[in-house]
Amino acid sequence: MSAATKVNFSAFDRSNDRHLYMKADGQRFGSPKTLKVCCDVKYDVVVTVKPPVPLTKIVLGGDDIIPDRTESTQDKCEVFFTWFTNGYQPTAQGKRNELVLTFMFENGQVTTSLQVKFYPVHKSSNLTWGSEVKRIELEFDGRKLEEQGAPFQNLTPKRVTMK
Repeated sequence: MSAATKVNFSAFDRSNDRHLYMKADGQRFGSPKTLKVCCDVKYDVVVTVKPPVPLTKIVLGGDDIIPDRTESTQDKCEVFFTWFTNGYQPTAQGKRNELVLTFMFENGQVTTSLQVKFYPVHKSSNLTWGSEVKRIELEFDGRKLEEQGAPFQNLTPKRVTMK
């Protein structure tokens, strides 16, 4: 296994035919970029792991994710699920939320926090101001994830990018 392991997270709102968007916030908040998410919609999500290391669990915003299906090839492992954003409250003007993503493997996990703003459905035009995000990519050293009997590791992403 190579040192670089990549996890790609892609979310698509099928009912409105759009991906997530992000905007540059400068230094006003904890992160210079904010991911825009609509409340009360269903996002089709695909998580891809390269090289293919099977995921044992995904936690998104504190919720354990139950995959709709999982597919593996020689090159990648993919997990498909639906993320319902009902229950998330719109973010107050001038504020941001933290959305924690955890990807768990047999011998380790990688966690990242994304700065997000949740928008109500009736303000959905604000969701598309900024740049479209087709995927969020986490890159980390995952060499020990496939070693039999390796100790469990909390891995830190070397890089998190929105593309």
